[in-house]
Amino acid sequence: MTSRTAWIPGVFAAAGVMLAGFTLADALGRALLHAQGLGGTSPISGVPVAILLGLFSRWAALALAGFCIVTALVFHTGWSGDGGQGQLINFMKNLALAGGLLLLAANGPGKYAVTD
Repeated sequence: MTSRTAWIPGVFAAAGVMLAGFTLADALGRALLHAQGLGGTSPISGVPVAILLGLFSRWAALALAGFCIVTALVFHTGWSGDGGQGQLINFMKNLALAGGLLLLAANGPGKYAVTD
């Protein structure tokens, strides 16, 4: 993959996470902060923005890939019964997003990153 196109998987994966899981990530982050007796905005919700801006792209991609895999395994494994098809689609979507993010983490953001 050339340095001119290295940013494409990360941007698409980060945009997908922002659209599909931004609310869930923020709710999870707020719940974790609340459980620790803290308040405020979740730091998890800023990770996709960091990838889009090219800030610590490898670490942000690893964090989001882990988040997507954990979300798939915890929330989207009930494939039988009502809503099974939707759960399977969401499971595969999360794995596909994680794959794109792992690709970004392995190859780096390319020459358009602010920091690697």
